[in-house]
Amino acid sequence: RLKFRVHDRLRHALPAPPPHTLHEGVRRRRTFIHVPRFLNDCDTQQVHALWRHPSVKEIHDRKSTLLYRHVAYRVELPIRAHGHVLYQRLMDL
Repeated sequence: RLKFRVHDRLRHALPAPPPHTLHEGVRRRRTFIHVPRFLNDCDTQQVHALWRHPSVKEIHDRKSTLLYRHVAYRVELPIRAHGHVLYQRLMDL
């Protein structure tokens, strides 16, 4: 089992957040942050490679009431298991 050791990591102060822009949505759940240049080319290639991992499956739990149709995949576990450094950076953000 993969554990995200929060208690161990919070023993030391977290670094200051990188420069970012907050985009407030009409609804709170539609608010997001943009962090320019957070992922470099190697990080992007790693995400693309992990997306092809056999454990990645399409998510079929989307609500039928959504006004838009899209295809979504769950990639958290392959990134945690095989891209641990990238996963830590994402979680530290």
